[in-house]
Amino acid sequence: MITEISEVNWFPTTVYHTSVDDAFCDRIENKVTNDKSKHYEKVESFSKWLSETQYEEIKELSTYVCSVILPQIGQRQNWKYNNWKLRESWLNYYEKNDWGSMHRHMDVDYAAILIIKAGEGNLIFSRSELVEGETKEYESIHDEKINDVKGKLILFPPYLYHCVTKCNKERMTWAFNFINSK
Repeated sequence: MITEISEVNWFPTTVYHTSVDDAFCDRIENKVTNDKSKHYEKVESFSKWLSETQYEEIKELSTYVCSVILPQIGQRQNWKYNNWKLRESWLNYYEKNDWGSMHRHMDVDYAAILIIKAGEGNLIFSRSELVEGETKEYESIHDEKINDVKGKLILFPPYLYHCVTKCNKERMTWAFNFINSK
């Protein structure tokens, strides 16, 4: 299911990413399509999501992330312990013209996003200095626009700001929040 884990340094925060099979994403997308009428919910006035719907595939992926991927990241980061547990996960479903506001996940230890149905580079990560208006005149700081690729699983520290720009077509992602305890 998972290939190798790669990393990239942003802001200078290290963000990790890996890939899951297209067939895995297709199974989730098909289930979401079939269940849409049961779990469809409008959040504020911009994005739509299916909340607290857990599929076996998501449970399997969450378990794998907690037992294999996050501990590998922990070794690279020299963390004191790696006892990961999924706190919550949810599906973000965006239709044309939907978008998601800039936010971060400060009440957890790590976050992840799985791109199930790619948009057109709608996911943006931003440095806190940009979001909070604290950049220096001489600095050349920019957002990181993510190339949406079906099956990309992005793992990042919860303090990284991110948003989804206005979608020109349907886009589907699954978001995860993880906690690490002694």
